[in-house]
Amino acid sequence: MQTLLKNNATWNKFIAFTDKHEKERTQWFVISFVFQAVICLPLPAVLIYYYDASALCLGVTVLLFFINLTAGFCGAKIRTIITLTVISLAANLLMLVSYILFS
Repeated sequence: MQTLLKNNATWNKFIAFTDKHEKERTQWFVISFVFQAVICLPLPAVLIYYYDASALCLGVTVLLFFINLTAGFCGAKIRTIITLTVISLAANLLMLVSYILFS
């Protein structure tokens, strides 16, 4: 598995990017926190109100938000913070697309 990651150009670019921004970890956490609070947290309300989504999407969004919040408060590495933000964005976009297209 590690050999695959070492030879993956995208993974190497991600590692280089995060290593370059390690000193701005607090700024990245604040950006991630504000992004999730403004974009991701209102999304379940829209999905539930307009598309009759289940409450599960609210639970997933809030859980991902608090995981990211806890990681930032506990001093996680920048790779963790950025990875959690990307996972949260992907999960919320997946829910958005699935409820809009398949409702």
